[in-house]
Amino acid sequence: MLAATNRDLDAMIDEGTFRADLYHRISTIEIYVPPLRDHIEDVPQLVSLFLSRLARRQVRAPITIAPGALEELIEYAWPGNVRELQAVLERGVLLSHEGPLQRGLLGSKILPAVRPGLSVNTAVSMRQAIGEVTRAAEHEYLVQLLTICRGNVAEVARRSGVDRRNLYRKLEAHGIDPASFRPS
Repeated sequence: MLAATNRDLDAMIDEGTFRADLYHRISTIEIYVPPLRDHIEDVPQLVSLFLSRLARRQVRAPITIAPGALEELIEYAWPGNVRELQAVLERGVLLSHEGPLQRGLLGSKILPAVRPGLSVNTAVSMRQAIGEVTRAAEHEYLVQLLTICRGNVAEVARRSGVDRRNLYRKLEAHGIDPASFRPS
């Protein structure tokens, strides 16, 4: 079994919030992996790796990144570590059409919450705000993927990793007709 955590399990055992017997069962070998912010010099190699994987997975030409966009990624603190970097790149690739990824990749992650009608001063709960942003992002993701796949729902399901029946439910919930993305 391989497990990962960002918590201090020793401290949690001392506090009584994690079982010592469980810790001893799962801690045969511990490997400390420093957070990405502590080895930011790896960002260019990770970007290259993830972009080549995305190009292969989407069966498209190699994906490049503009120098300004790479600078932006190197300057970011990456609280979500490597998984956050991977998600930002995936989103950037899905939302871009041609050419290298441009500056603003992090903005595409952060800015959807800052839109008309939704601000910190608005009297909505955090859960509601997050739900609205998530729904908007999911809608944009589906539209972009349907555009790339020319309305082929089977291909969208394969690329997104979503079961086709669930994908049809999501499309219906968003009021999206896949046929409108097919070439005429």
